[in-house]
This record gives sequence, C-alpha cells and structure tokens, in this order.
Amino acid sequence: MVVVSSRTALQLAIRNGTNMLSSETKWLVFSIICAVGVIQCGCDSTPQRKEADVAQAKSAQIETADKNGQVESAEKTGQVPDDAEDATSLFDGETLDGWDVIEFGGEGDVEVVDGAIQMMSGDPLTGICIAEGTELPKANYEVSLEGMKLEGSDFFCAITFPVNDTFCTMVVGGWGGNLVGLSNLDGRDASENGTKVTRKFAKNQWYAIRIQVLQDRITAWIDDEKLIDESIVDREVSIRNDVITTTPLGITNFITVSALRNIKIRKLD
Repeated sequence: MVVVSSRTALQLAIRNGTNMLSSETKWLVFSIICAVGVIQCGCDSTPQRKEADVAQAKSAQIETADKNGQVESAEKTGQVPDDAEDATSLFDGETLDGWDVIEFGGEGDVEVVDGAIQMMSGDPLTGICIAEGTELPKANYEVSLEGMKLEGSDFFCAITFPVNDTFCTMVVGGWGGNLVGLSNLDGRDASENGTKVTRKFAKNQWYAIRIQVLQDRITAWIDDEKLIDESIVDREVSIRNDVITTTPLGITNFITVSALRNIKIRKLD
C-alpha cells in the first residue's frame, strides 16, 4: 500500500506539471517512478509460481533431512524391515502406481519428490488410498512406513488399515500436533479413548511407524517406542466418517504438508 501511494503521488506531480520542480528534479522523480515499477513487478507472482516455489522448497527440505542425517532413518532403528523377505513394498519410490489420490474436495497436490510421496496441505484433508483391487490381509499382518512433517500443526500421517471385517485409523500428530492414538474404539476417536498418547514431532524429521494387526490386538510403534498395545476383544472397532474414502488402506494429513516413503506390508505367521 505504501509503494502504490507513493508512486501515485509522484505520477500526479508530473502530470500536473507543477512549476515547483526543476527539470533536473523531474528527471529524478521519473527515475524513482521507474525504479518503483520494477520493484513492484518483481514482487508480483502468479498462484502457479507460488505453488511451484512451495513444492520446490518442500523438496529441498526432504533432501536436506536425508543429507544432514538429522535423525536415524527407519533402516537404522529396525522398525521398517527393508530386508525382510516376506515384506511387500507398496511404493516404488518413483511413481504413484498402485495408489489413488483421494478426492476429498479441497485436497492438496500429491506427487513423488526425491523418492518420497509428498502430500501438500488440503482444506482440510489430503490423502492417498491403495488402488482398488489390491489384495490385503485383514489380520495377522504388519504395515509400516516412514513419515515426515514438513509444515503445519496437525497430523501428518493418519493410517487407515483393515482389522478383521472392519477398519481402524492410527492418527500420528493429531489434535494440535502431539497426539497419537486409534480412531475409533467403542465409538470414541483417538482423543477420547485409552490409546491416546502425547508425543512431540519435529519438522523435517523421518519417523518410522509400524502397526501390527492381530485378530485380537492392535500394537503400534514409532521408532523404537511401543505406543499402543490394545486388546480389541469384545471391542467395537471403526473409523471416523471423514476418512471413509481412505479404506481399505489409506494415508492422510490434516492442513499439513507431509512426506511418506518405505510403505510396506508383511504377513505374520
């Protein structure tokens, strides 16, 4: 606003032909107007350019997190068994083959950047779901991945997964960014049931997440820490209505920019 007002005032001074300005002063004023115009043009940016700049910045964050070794990778913690012969990779590190971007309405862009699935912030949700027709176990299996929050203050990774004849969601970093838990148990979401755990999550840091689903129990780890170990015998297991489209296996974020990689599933004996 200050730049526009100053520029307009200078232009009016020239147009009115005021005699108070000498020729040399008028040329000086004209030069200032031109300089202001150049600066203003340089500050203008189309929405497409802004989105591209944001995506490029997030890519740099992912690359920096890897190069600087800010945290132990999932391979080092041993929570994501890369070398397990019976683990099936669900992400090739290059494309979204095998996954569909969920149309929530207001979802952010999803693309593969530097070997990771990058999900931009939505209004409020952005997410992916396993492609239709993919065969998945309903019990006695583990699903694992690495997740990272790039921007935002809410959950960067909510994983919906099969549990016997129904589904459940593990929320990571929800309700302000620090809550972990299962949604839903006995009709209560992660903020209201006994699986609720508070844990801090730093930005630009990979976290190894592993969920084990048995017929009678759900257990979950983040890095080396077991956070959930819940019996589901005689319990009502379900999901929230806003993530119904993420079944049978899906991952979402909430007004947050996040990255995912090393998505795997492993059947248990």
